[in-house]
Amino acid sequence: MFIYQNRRLKKMKDSKKNYTPLDIYERWMIRTILVFFLLIVALAELILYFLYLNPRITSGAERDYYFFSRVIEEDPENIQAYLALAEAYYKMKKYDKAISVLEEAEKISALDFRPIFEKGRIFYELGKKTESKVEFEKALKISPGSFLPAYYMGKIYFESKRYPVAAFYFRKALEIDSTSGDAHYMLGATYEKMGLHLAAMDEYRETLKYLPDDRRAQKALKRLGKDDNDK
Repeated sequence: MFIYQNRRLKKMKDSKKNYTPLDIYERWMIRTILVFFLLIVALAELILYFLYLNPRITSGAERDYYFFSRVIEEDPENIQAYLALAEAYYKMKKYDKAISVLEEAEKISALDFRPIFEKGRIFYELGKKTESKVEFEKALKISPGSFLPAYYMGKIYFESKRYPVAAFYFRKALEIDSTSGDAHYMLGATYEKMGLHLAAMDEYRETLKYLPDDRRAQKALKRLGKDDNDK
């Protein structure tokens, strides 16, 4: 028994003596990686708390603001992050900052129509039709095959009672996306204003193909049908 214990102690001593510099380095690397992993987990938990559990952040727009601000810091050429940050500012009613962020995005990629369109949309929502029209025209020049700038141009001219020009842009929008029920409805409303009732009814029927429950188109068809019967 005594001999066995001596042999065991000798083995333990020998194993301690056999550590090479490489073994020590590997052990140090494993510990370092483990520490870094724990730090990353802790940082991730802090970010999650700050964005989703922090009682001082009271809205999704604020969370988006903090999140996409960090994304832009890490990737200053991420256009999608600029668009999302601008939308967060817009929801927070910080309109000037939203426009400023979109202008920064425009500098990064002059061939991307989206920041320009979003500027136009914000101007449109704020009732600044002249400024919005300028931005939508710029967006269409950069990307003639984009539905939304053409559609909004149609809306601006419709609201200005310039119906032939509005019809031109709504038709252009439908050439790009013929499945848009809203564009069919707006073209129908434009034709109705121009006194083209048969053409308007066709567009209202097209609206219901893509938006079967659209009450605007349903009411318009009843109204125009009644008018025709009265005649």
